[in-house]
Amino acid sequence: MRVNLSTAYHPQSDGQTERTNRTLGDMLRNFAGRTPLVWDTYLTAAEFAINNAVNRSTGQSPFFLTYGFHPALPVWRELEVYVPAAKTFAKTFLSRMTDAKSCLDAAQQRATEYYNKSKRDVVFSEGQMVLLSTKNLRSFAEGSRKLLPRWIGPYPVVRMVGNAAVELALPSNMNIHPTFHVSLVRLYRGTEPEPVTTDTPAAVEPGPETWITGKQKV
Repeated sequence: MRVNLSTAYHPQSDGQTERTNRTLGDMLRNFAGRTPLVWDTYLTAAEFAINNAVNRSTGQSPFFLTYGFHPALPVWRELEVYVPAAKTFAKTFLSRMTDAKSCLDAAQQRATEYYNKSKRDVVFSEGQMVLLSTKNLRSFAEGSRKLLPRWIGPYPVVRMVGNAAVELALPSNMNIHPTFHVSLVRLYRGTEPEPVTTDTPAAVEPGPETWITGKQKV
């Protein structure tokens, strides 16, 4: 079991969760547009549709990876139903499942188009000198935050972490996690004015943090 910490202030670094949240949001907006007063009744069908959809990365559905088999519900079988309420529930659920599947396909298509449109590969090499944005850093220095430098460094690159984050060799007295999303780092060019370096400890501003333990999000 391995614990991974997503990059602070950039939920996209936990790409799987981010894509699922965006897809679910698109589905619910579709339901809310058609049935604004009862959209919440589609939540069960939306959840089932996502969990029963085959993931392109794994080639399996979340249901199959969790339980080892695909769910088989009576609503897909030609069974004689003698309880009117059960028959009504089955028909309603099947109808909502059909809608949810349609919305899921549309949401996944939009997500693919969005990703292809905005994708920009940024790669740093080991030893390159880069500047670090102070956007999410809290300095213990006195004075107005507005007057603090926007970039500090330069710091050498240790390695790329996946395709979207970079680990830096920071001074030990900064006492912060050394991995940042590439959007918070830019290449240092020796021709530009000397940036500010700091001997003052810094901390990351409180923000959303996601712990991933294996496949379990906690």
